[in-house]
Amino acid sequence: MASLAMPHGGDAGFAGVAVCFSGASVCAANQERESLVALYGGPVELEQIAAAAAAHGEVTGVLAAEAVSGQRSYLVAFGAGDTREWLILDAEAGVVDERVRVLEVASLVAMCELAAEVAGLDDEPRVASPAYLDAVGTAELGAATGVVDAFVAEVEARYKLPLR
Repeated sequence: MASLAMPHGGDAGFAGVAVCFSGASVCAANQERESLVALYGGPVELEQIAAAAAAHGEVTGVLAAEAVSGQRSYLVAFGAGDTREWLILDAEAGVVDERVRVLEVASLVAMCELAAEVAGLDDEPRVASPAYLDAVGTAELGAATGVVDAFVAEVEARYKLPLR
């Protein structure tokens, strides 16, 4: 079973903030780096979100996600291992406390990280999105639902704020 790891070092210079899922660092896509960085927002975007999230504790990871609606969110990790907590910020760096949105973002991030790992893609900036899953997802992802469910359950159980 895959696990979630939080390195303190960033990937590709992304603000020293990265989150890894099963050893695959945030940021994998088999596309031209320049076009993907333009889509992703780059290190400044992640630095701004990490700075805003720091009001809630020591940030150890930031992952960008975009729903079908185009609504951008950031899954932020605080701490590591058994003490790790989670928070989602919206595009304006506001805290999200809607349970449905939190579960959607956590699931989307987990599926995209697994898709990248299964596809064996190099580490590159990416936004977890349905379009990304369409581009790199395979039938093998169906076997990983337990990993995704466990990750989503962790995010919900260790969310820094009460969910409504």
